[in-house]
Amino acid sequence: MKYKYYYREAITDELDIEDIGNCNILAYNDLGMYYIMIIQTELGLTRIFTEGPLMEEEIFPKTVNCSFKRIDYNSGKISKEIQTFLNNPIAKITAAVEISLEEALLKCKSIIDYIQDPTKY
Repeated sequence: MKYKYYYREAITDELDIEDIGNCNILAYNDLGMYYIMIIQTELGLTRIFTEGPLMEEEIFPKTVNCSFKRIDYNSGKISKEIQTFLNNPIAKITAAVEISLEEALLKCKSIIDYIQDPTKY
């Protein structure tokens, strides 16, 4: 019998973003979970927010990561943040789309609301 080894993942898709300083990404994995990335730039200051994994149902998974950064606008740093978000080996993203800010905010779930009232989710 032959056994395969030396497992490697390969890039099989890409996401085209026109304005990396102002974009919102919704990314899914094969487990039915999704991740949100919101990037906004004003007056040379960029805000980057990420949250996930989340589920479509009104429940929280056992672990949800949330991150917020403020950096001076730098297209190289922003591009690296997007690359890291999309290629997180734990998230195992298999599909990603750019969405509107309104859609992204609706997809986010408030961890503080959950802490205050766990029955809400």
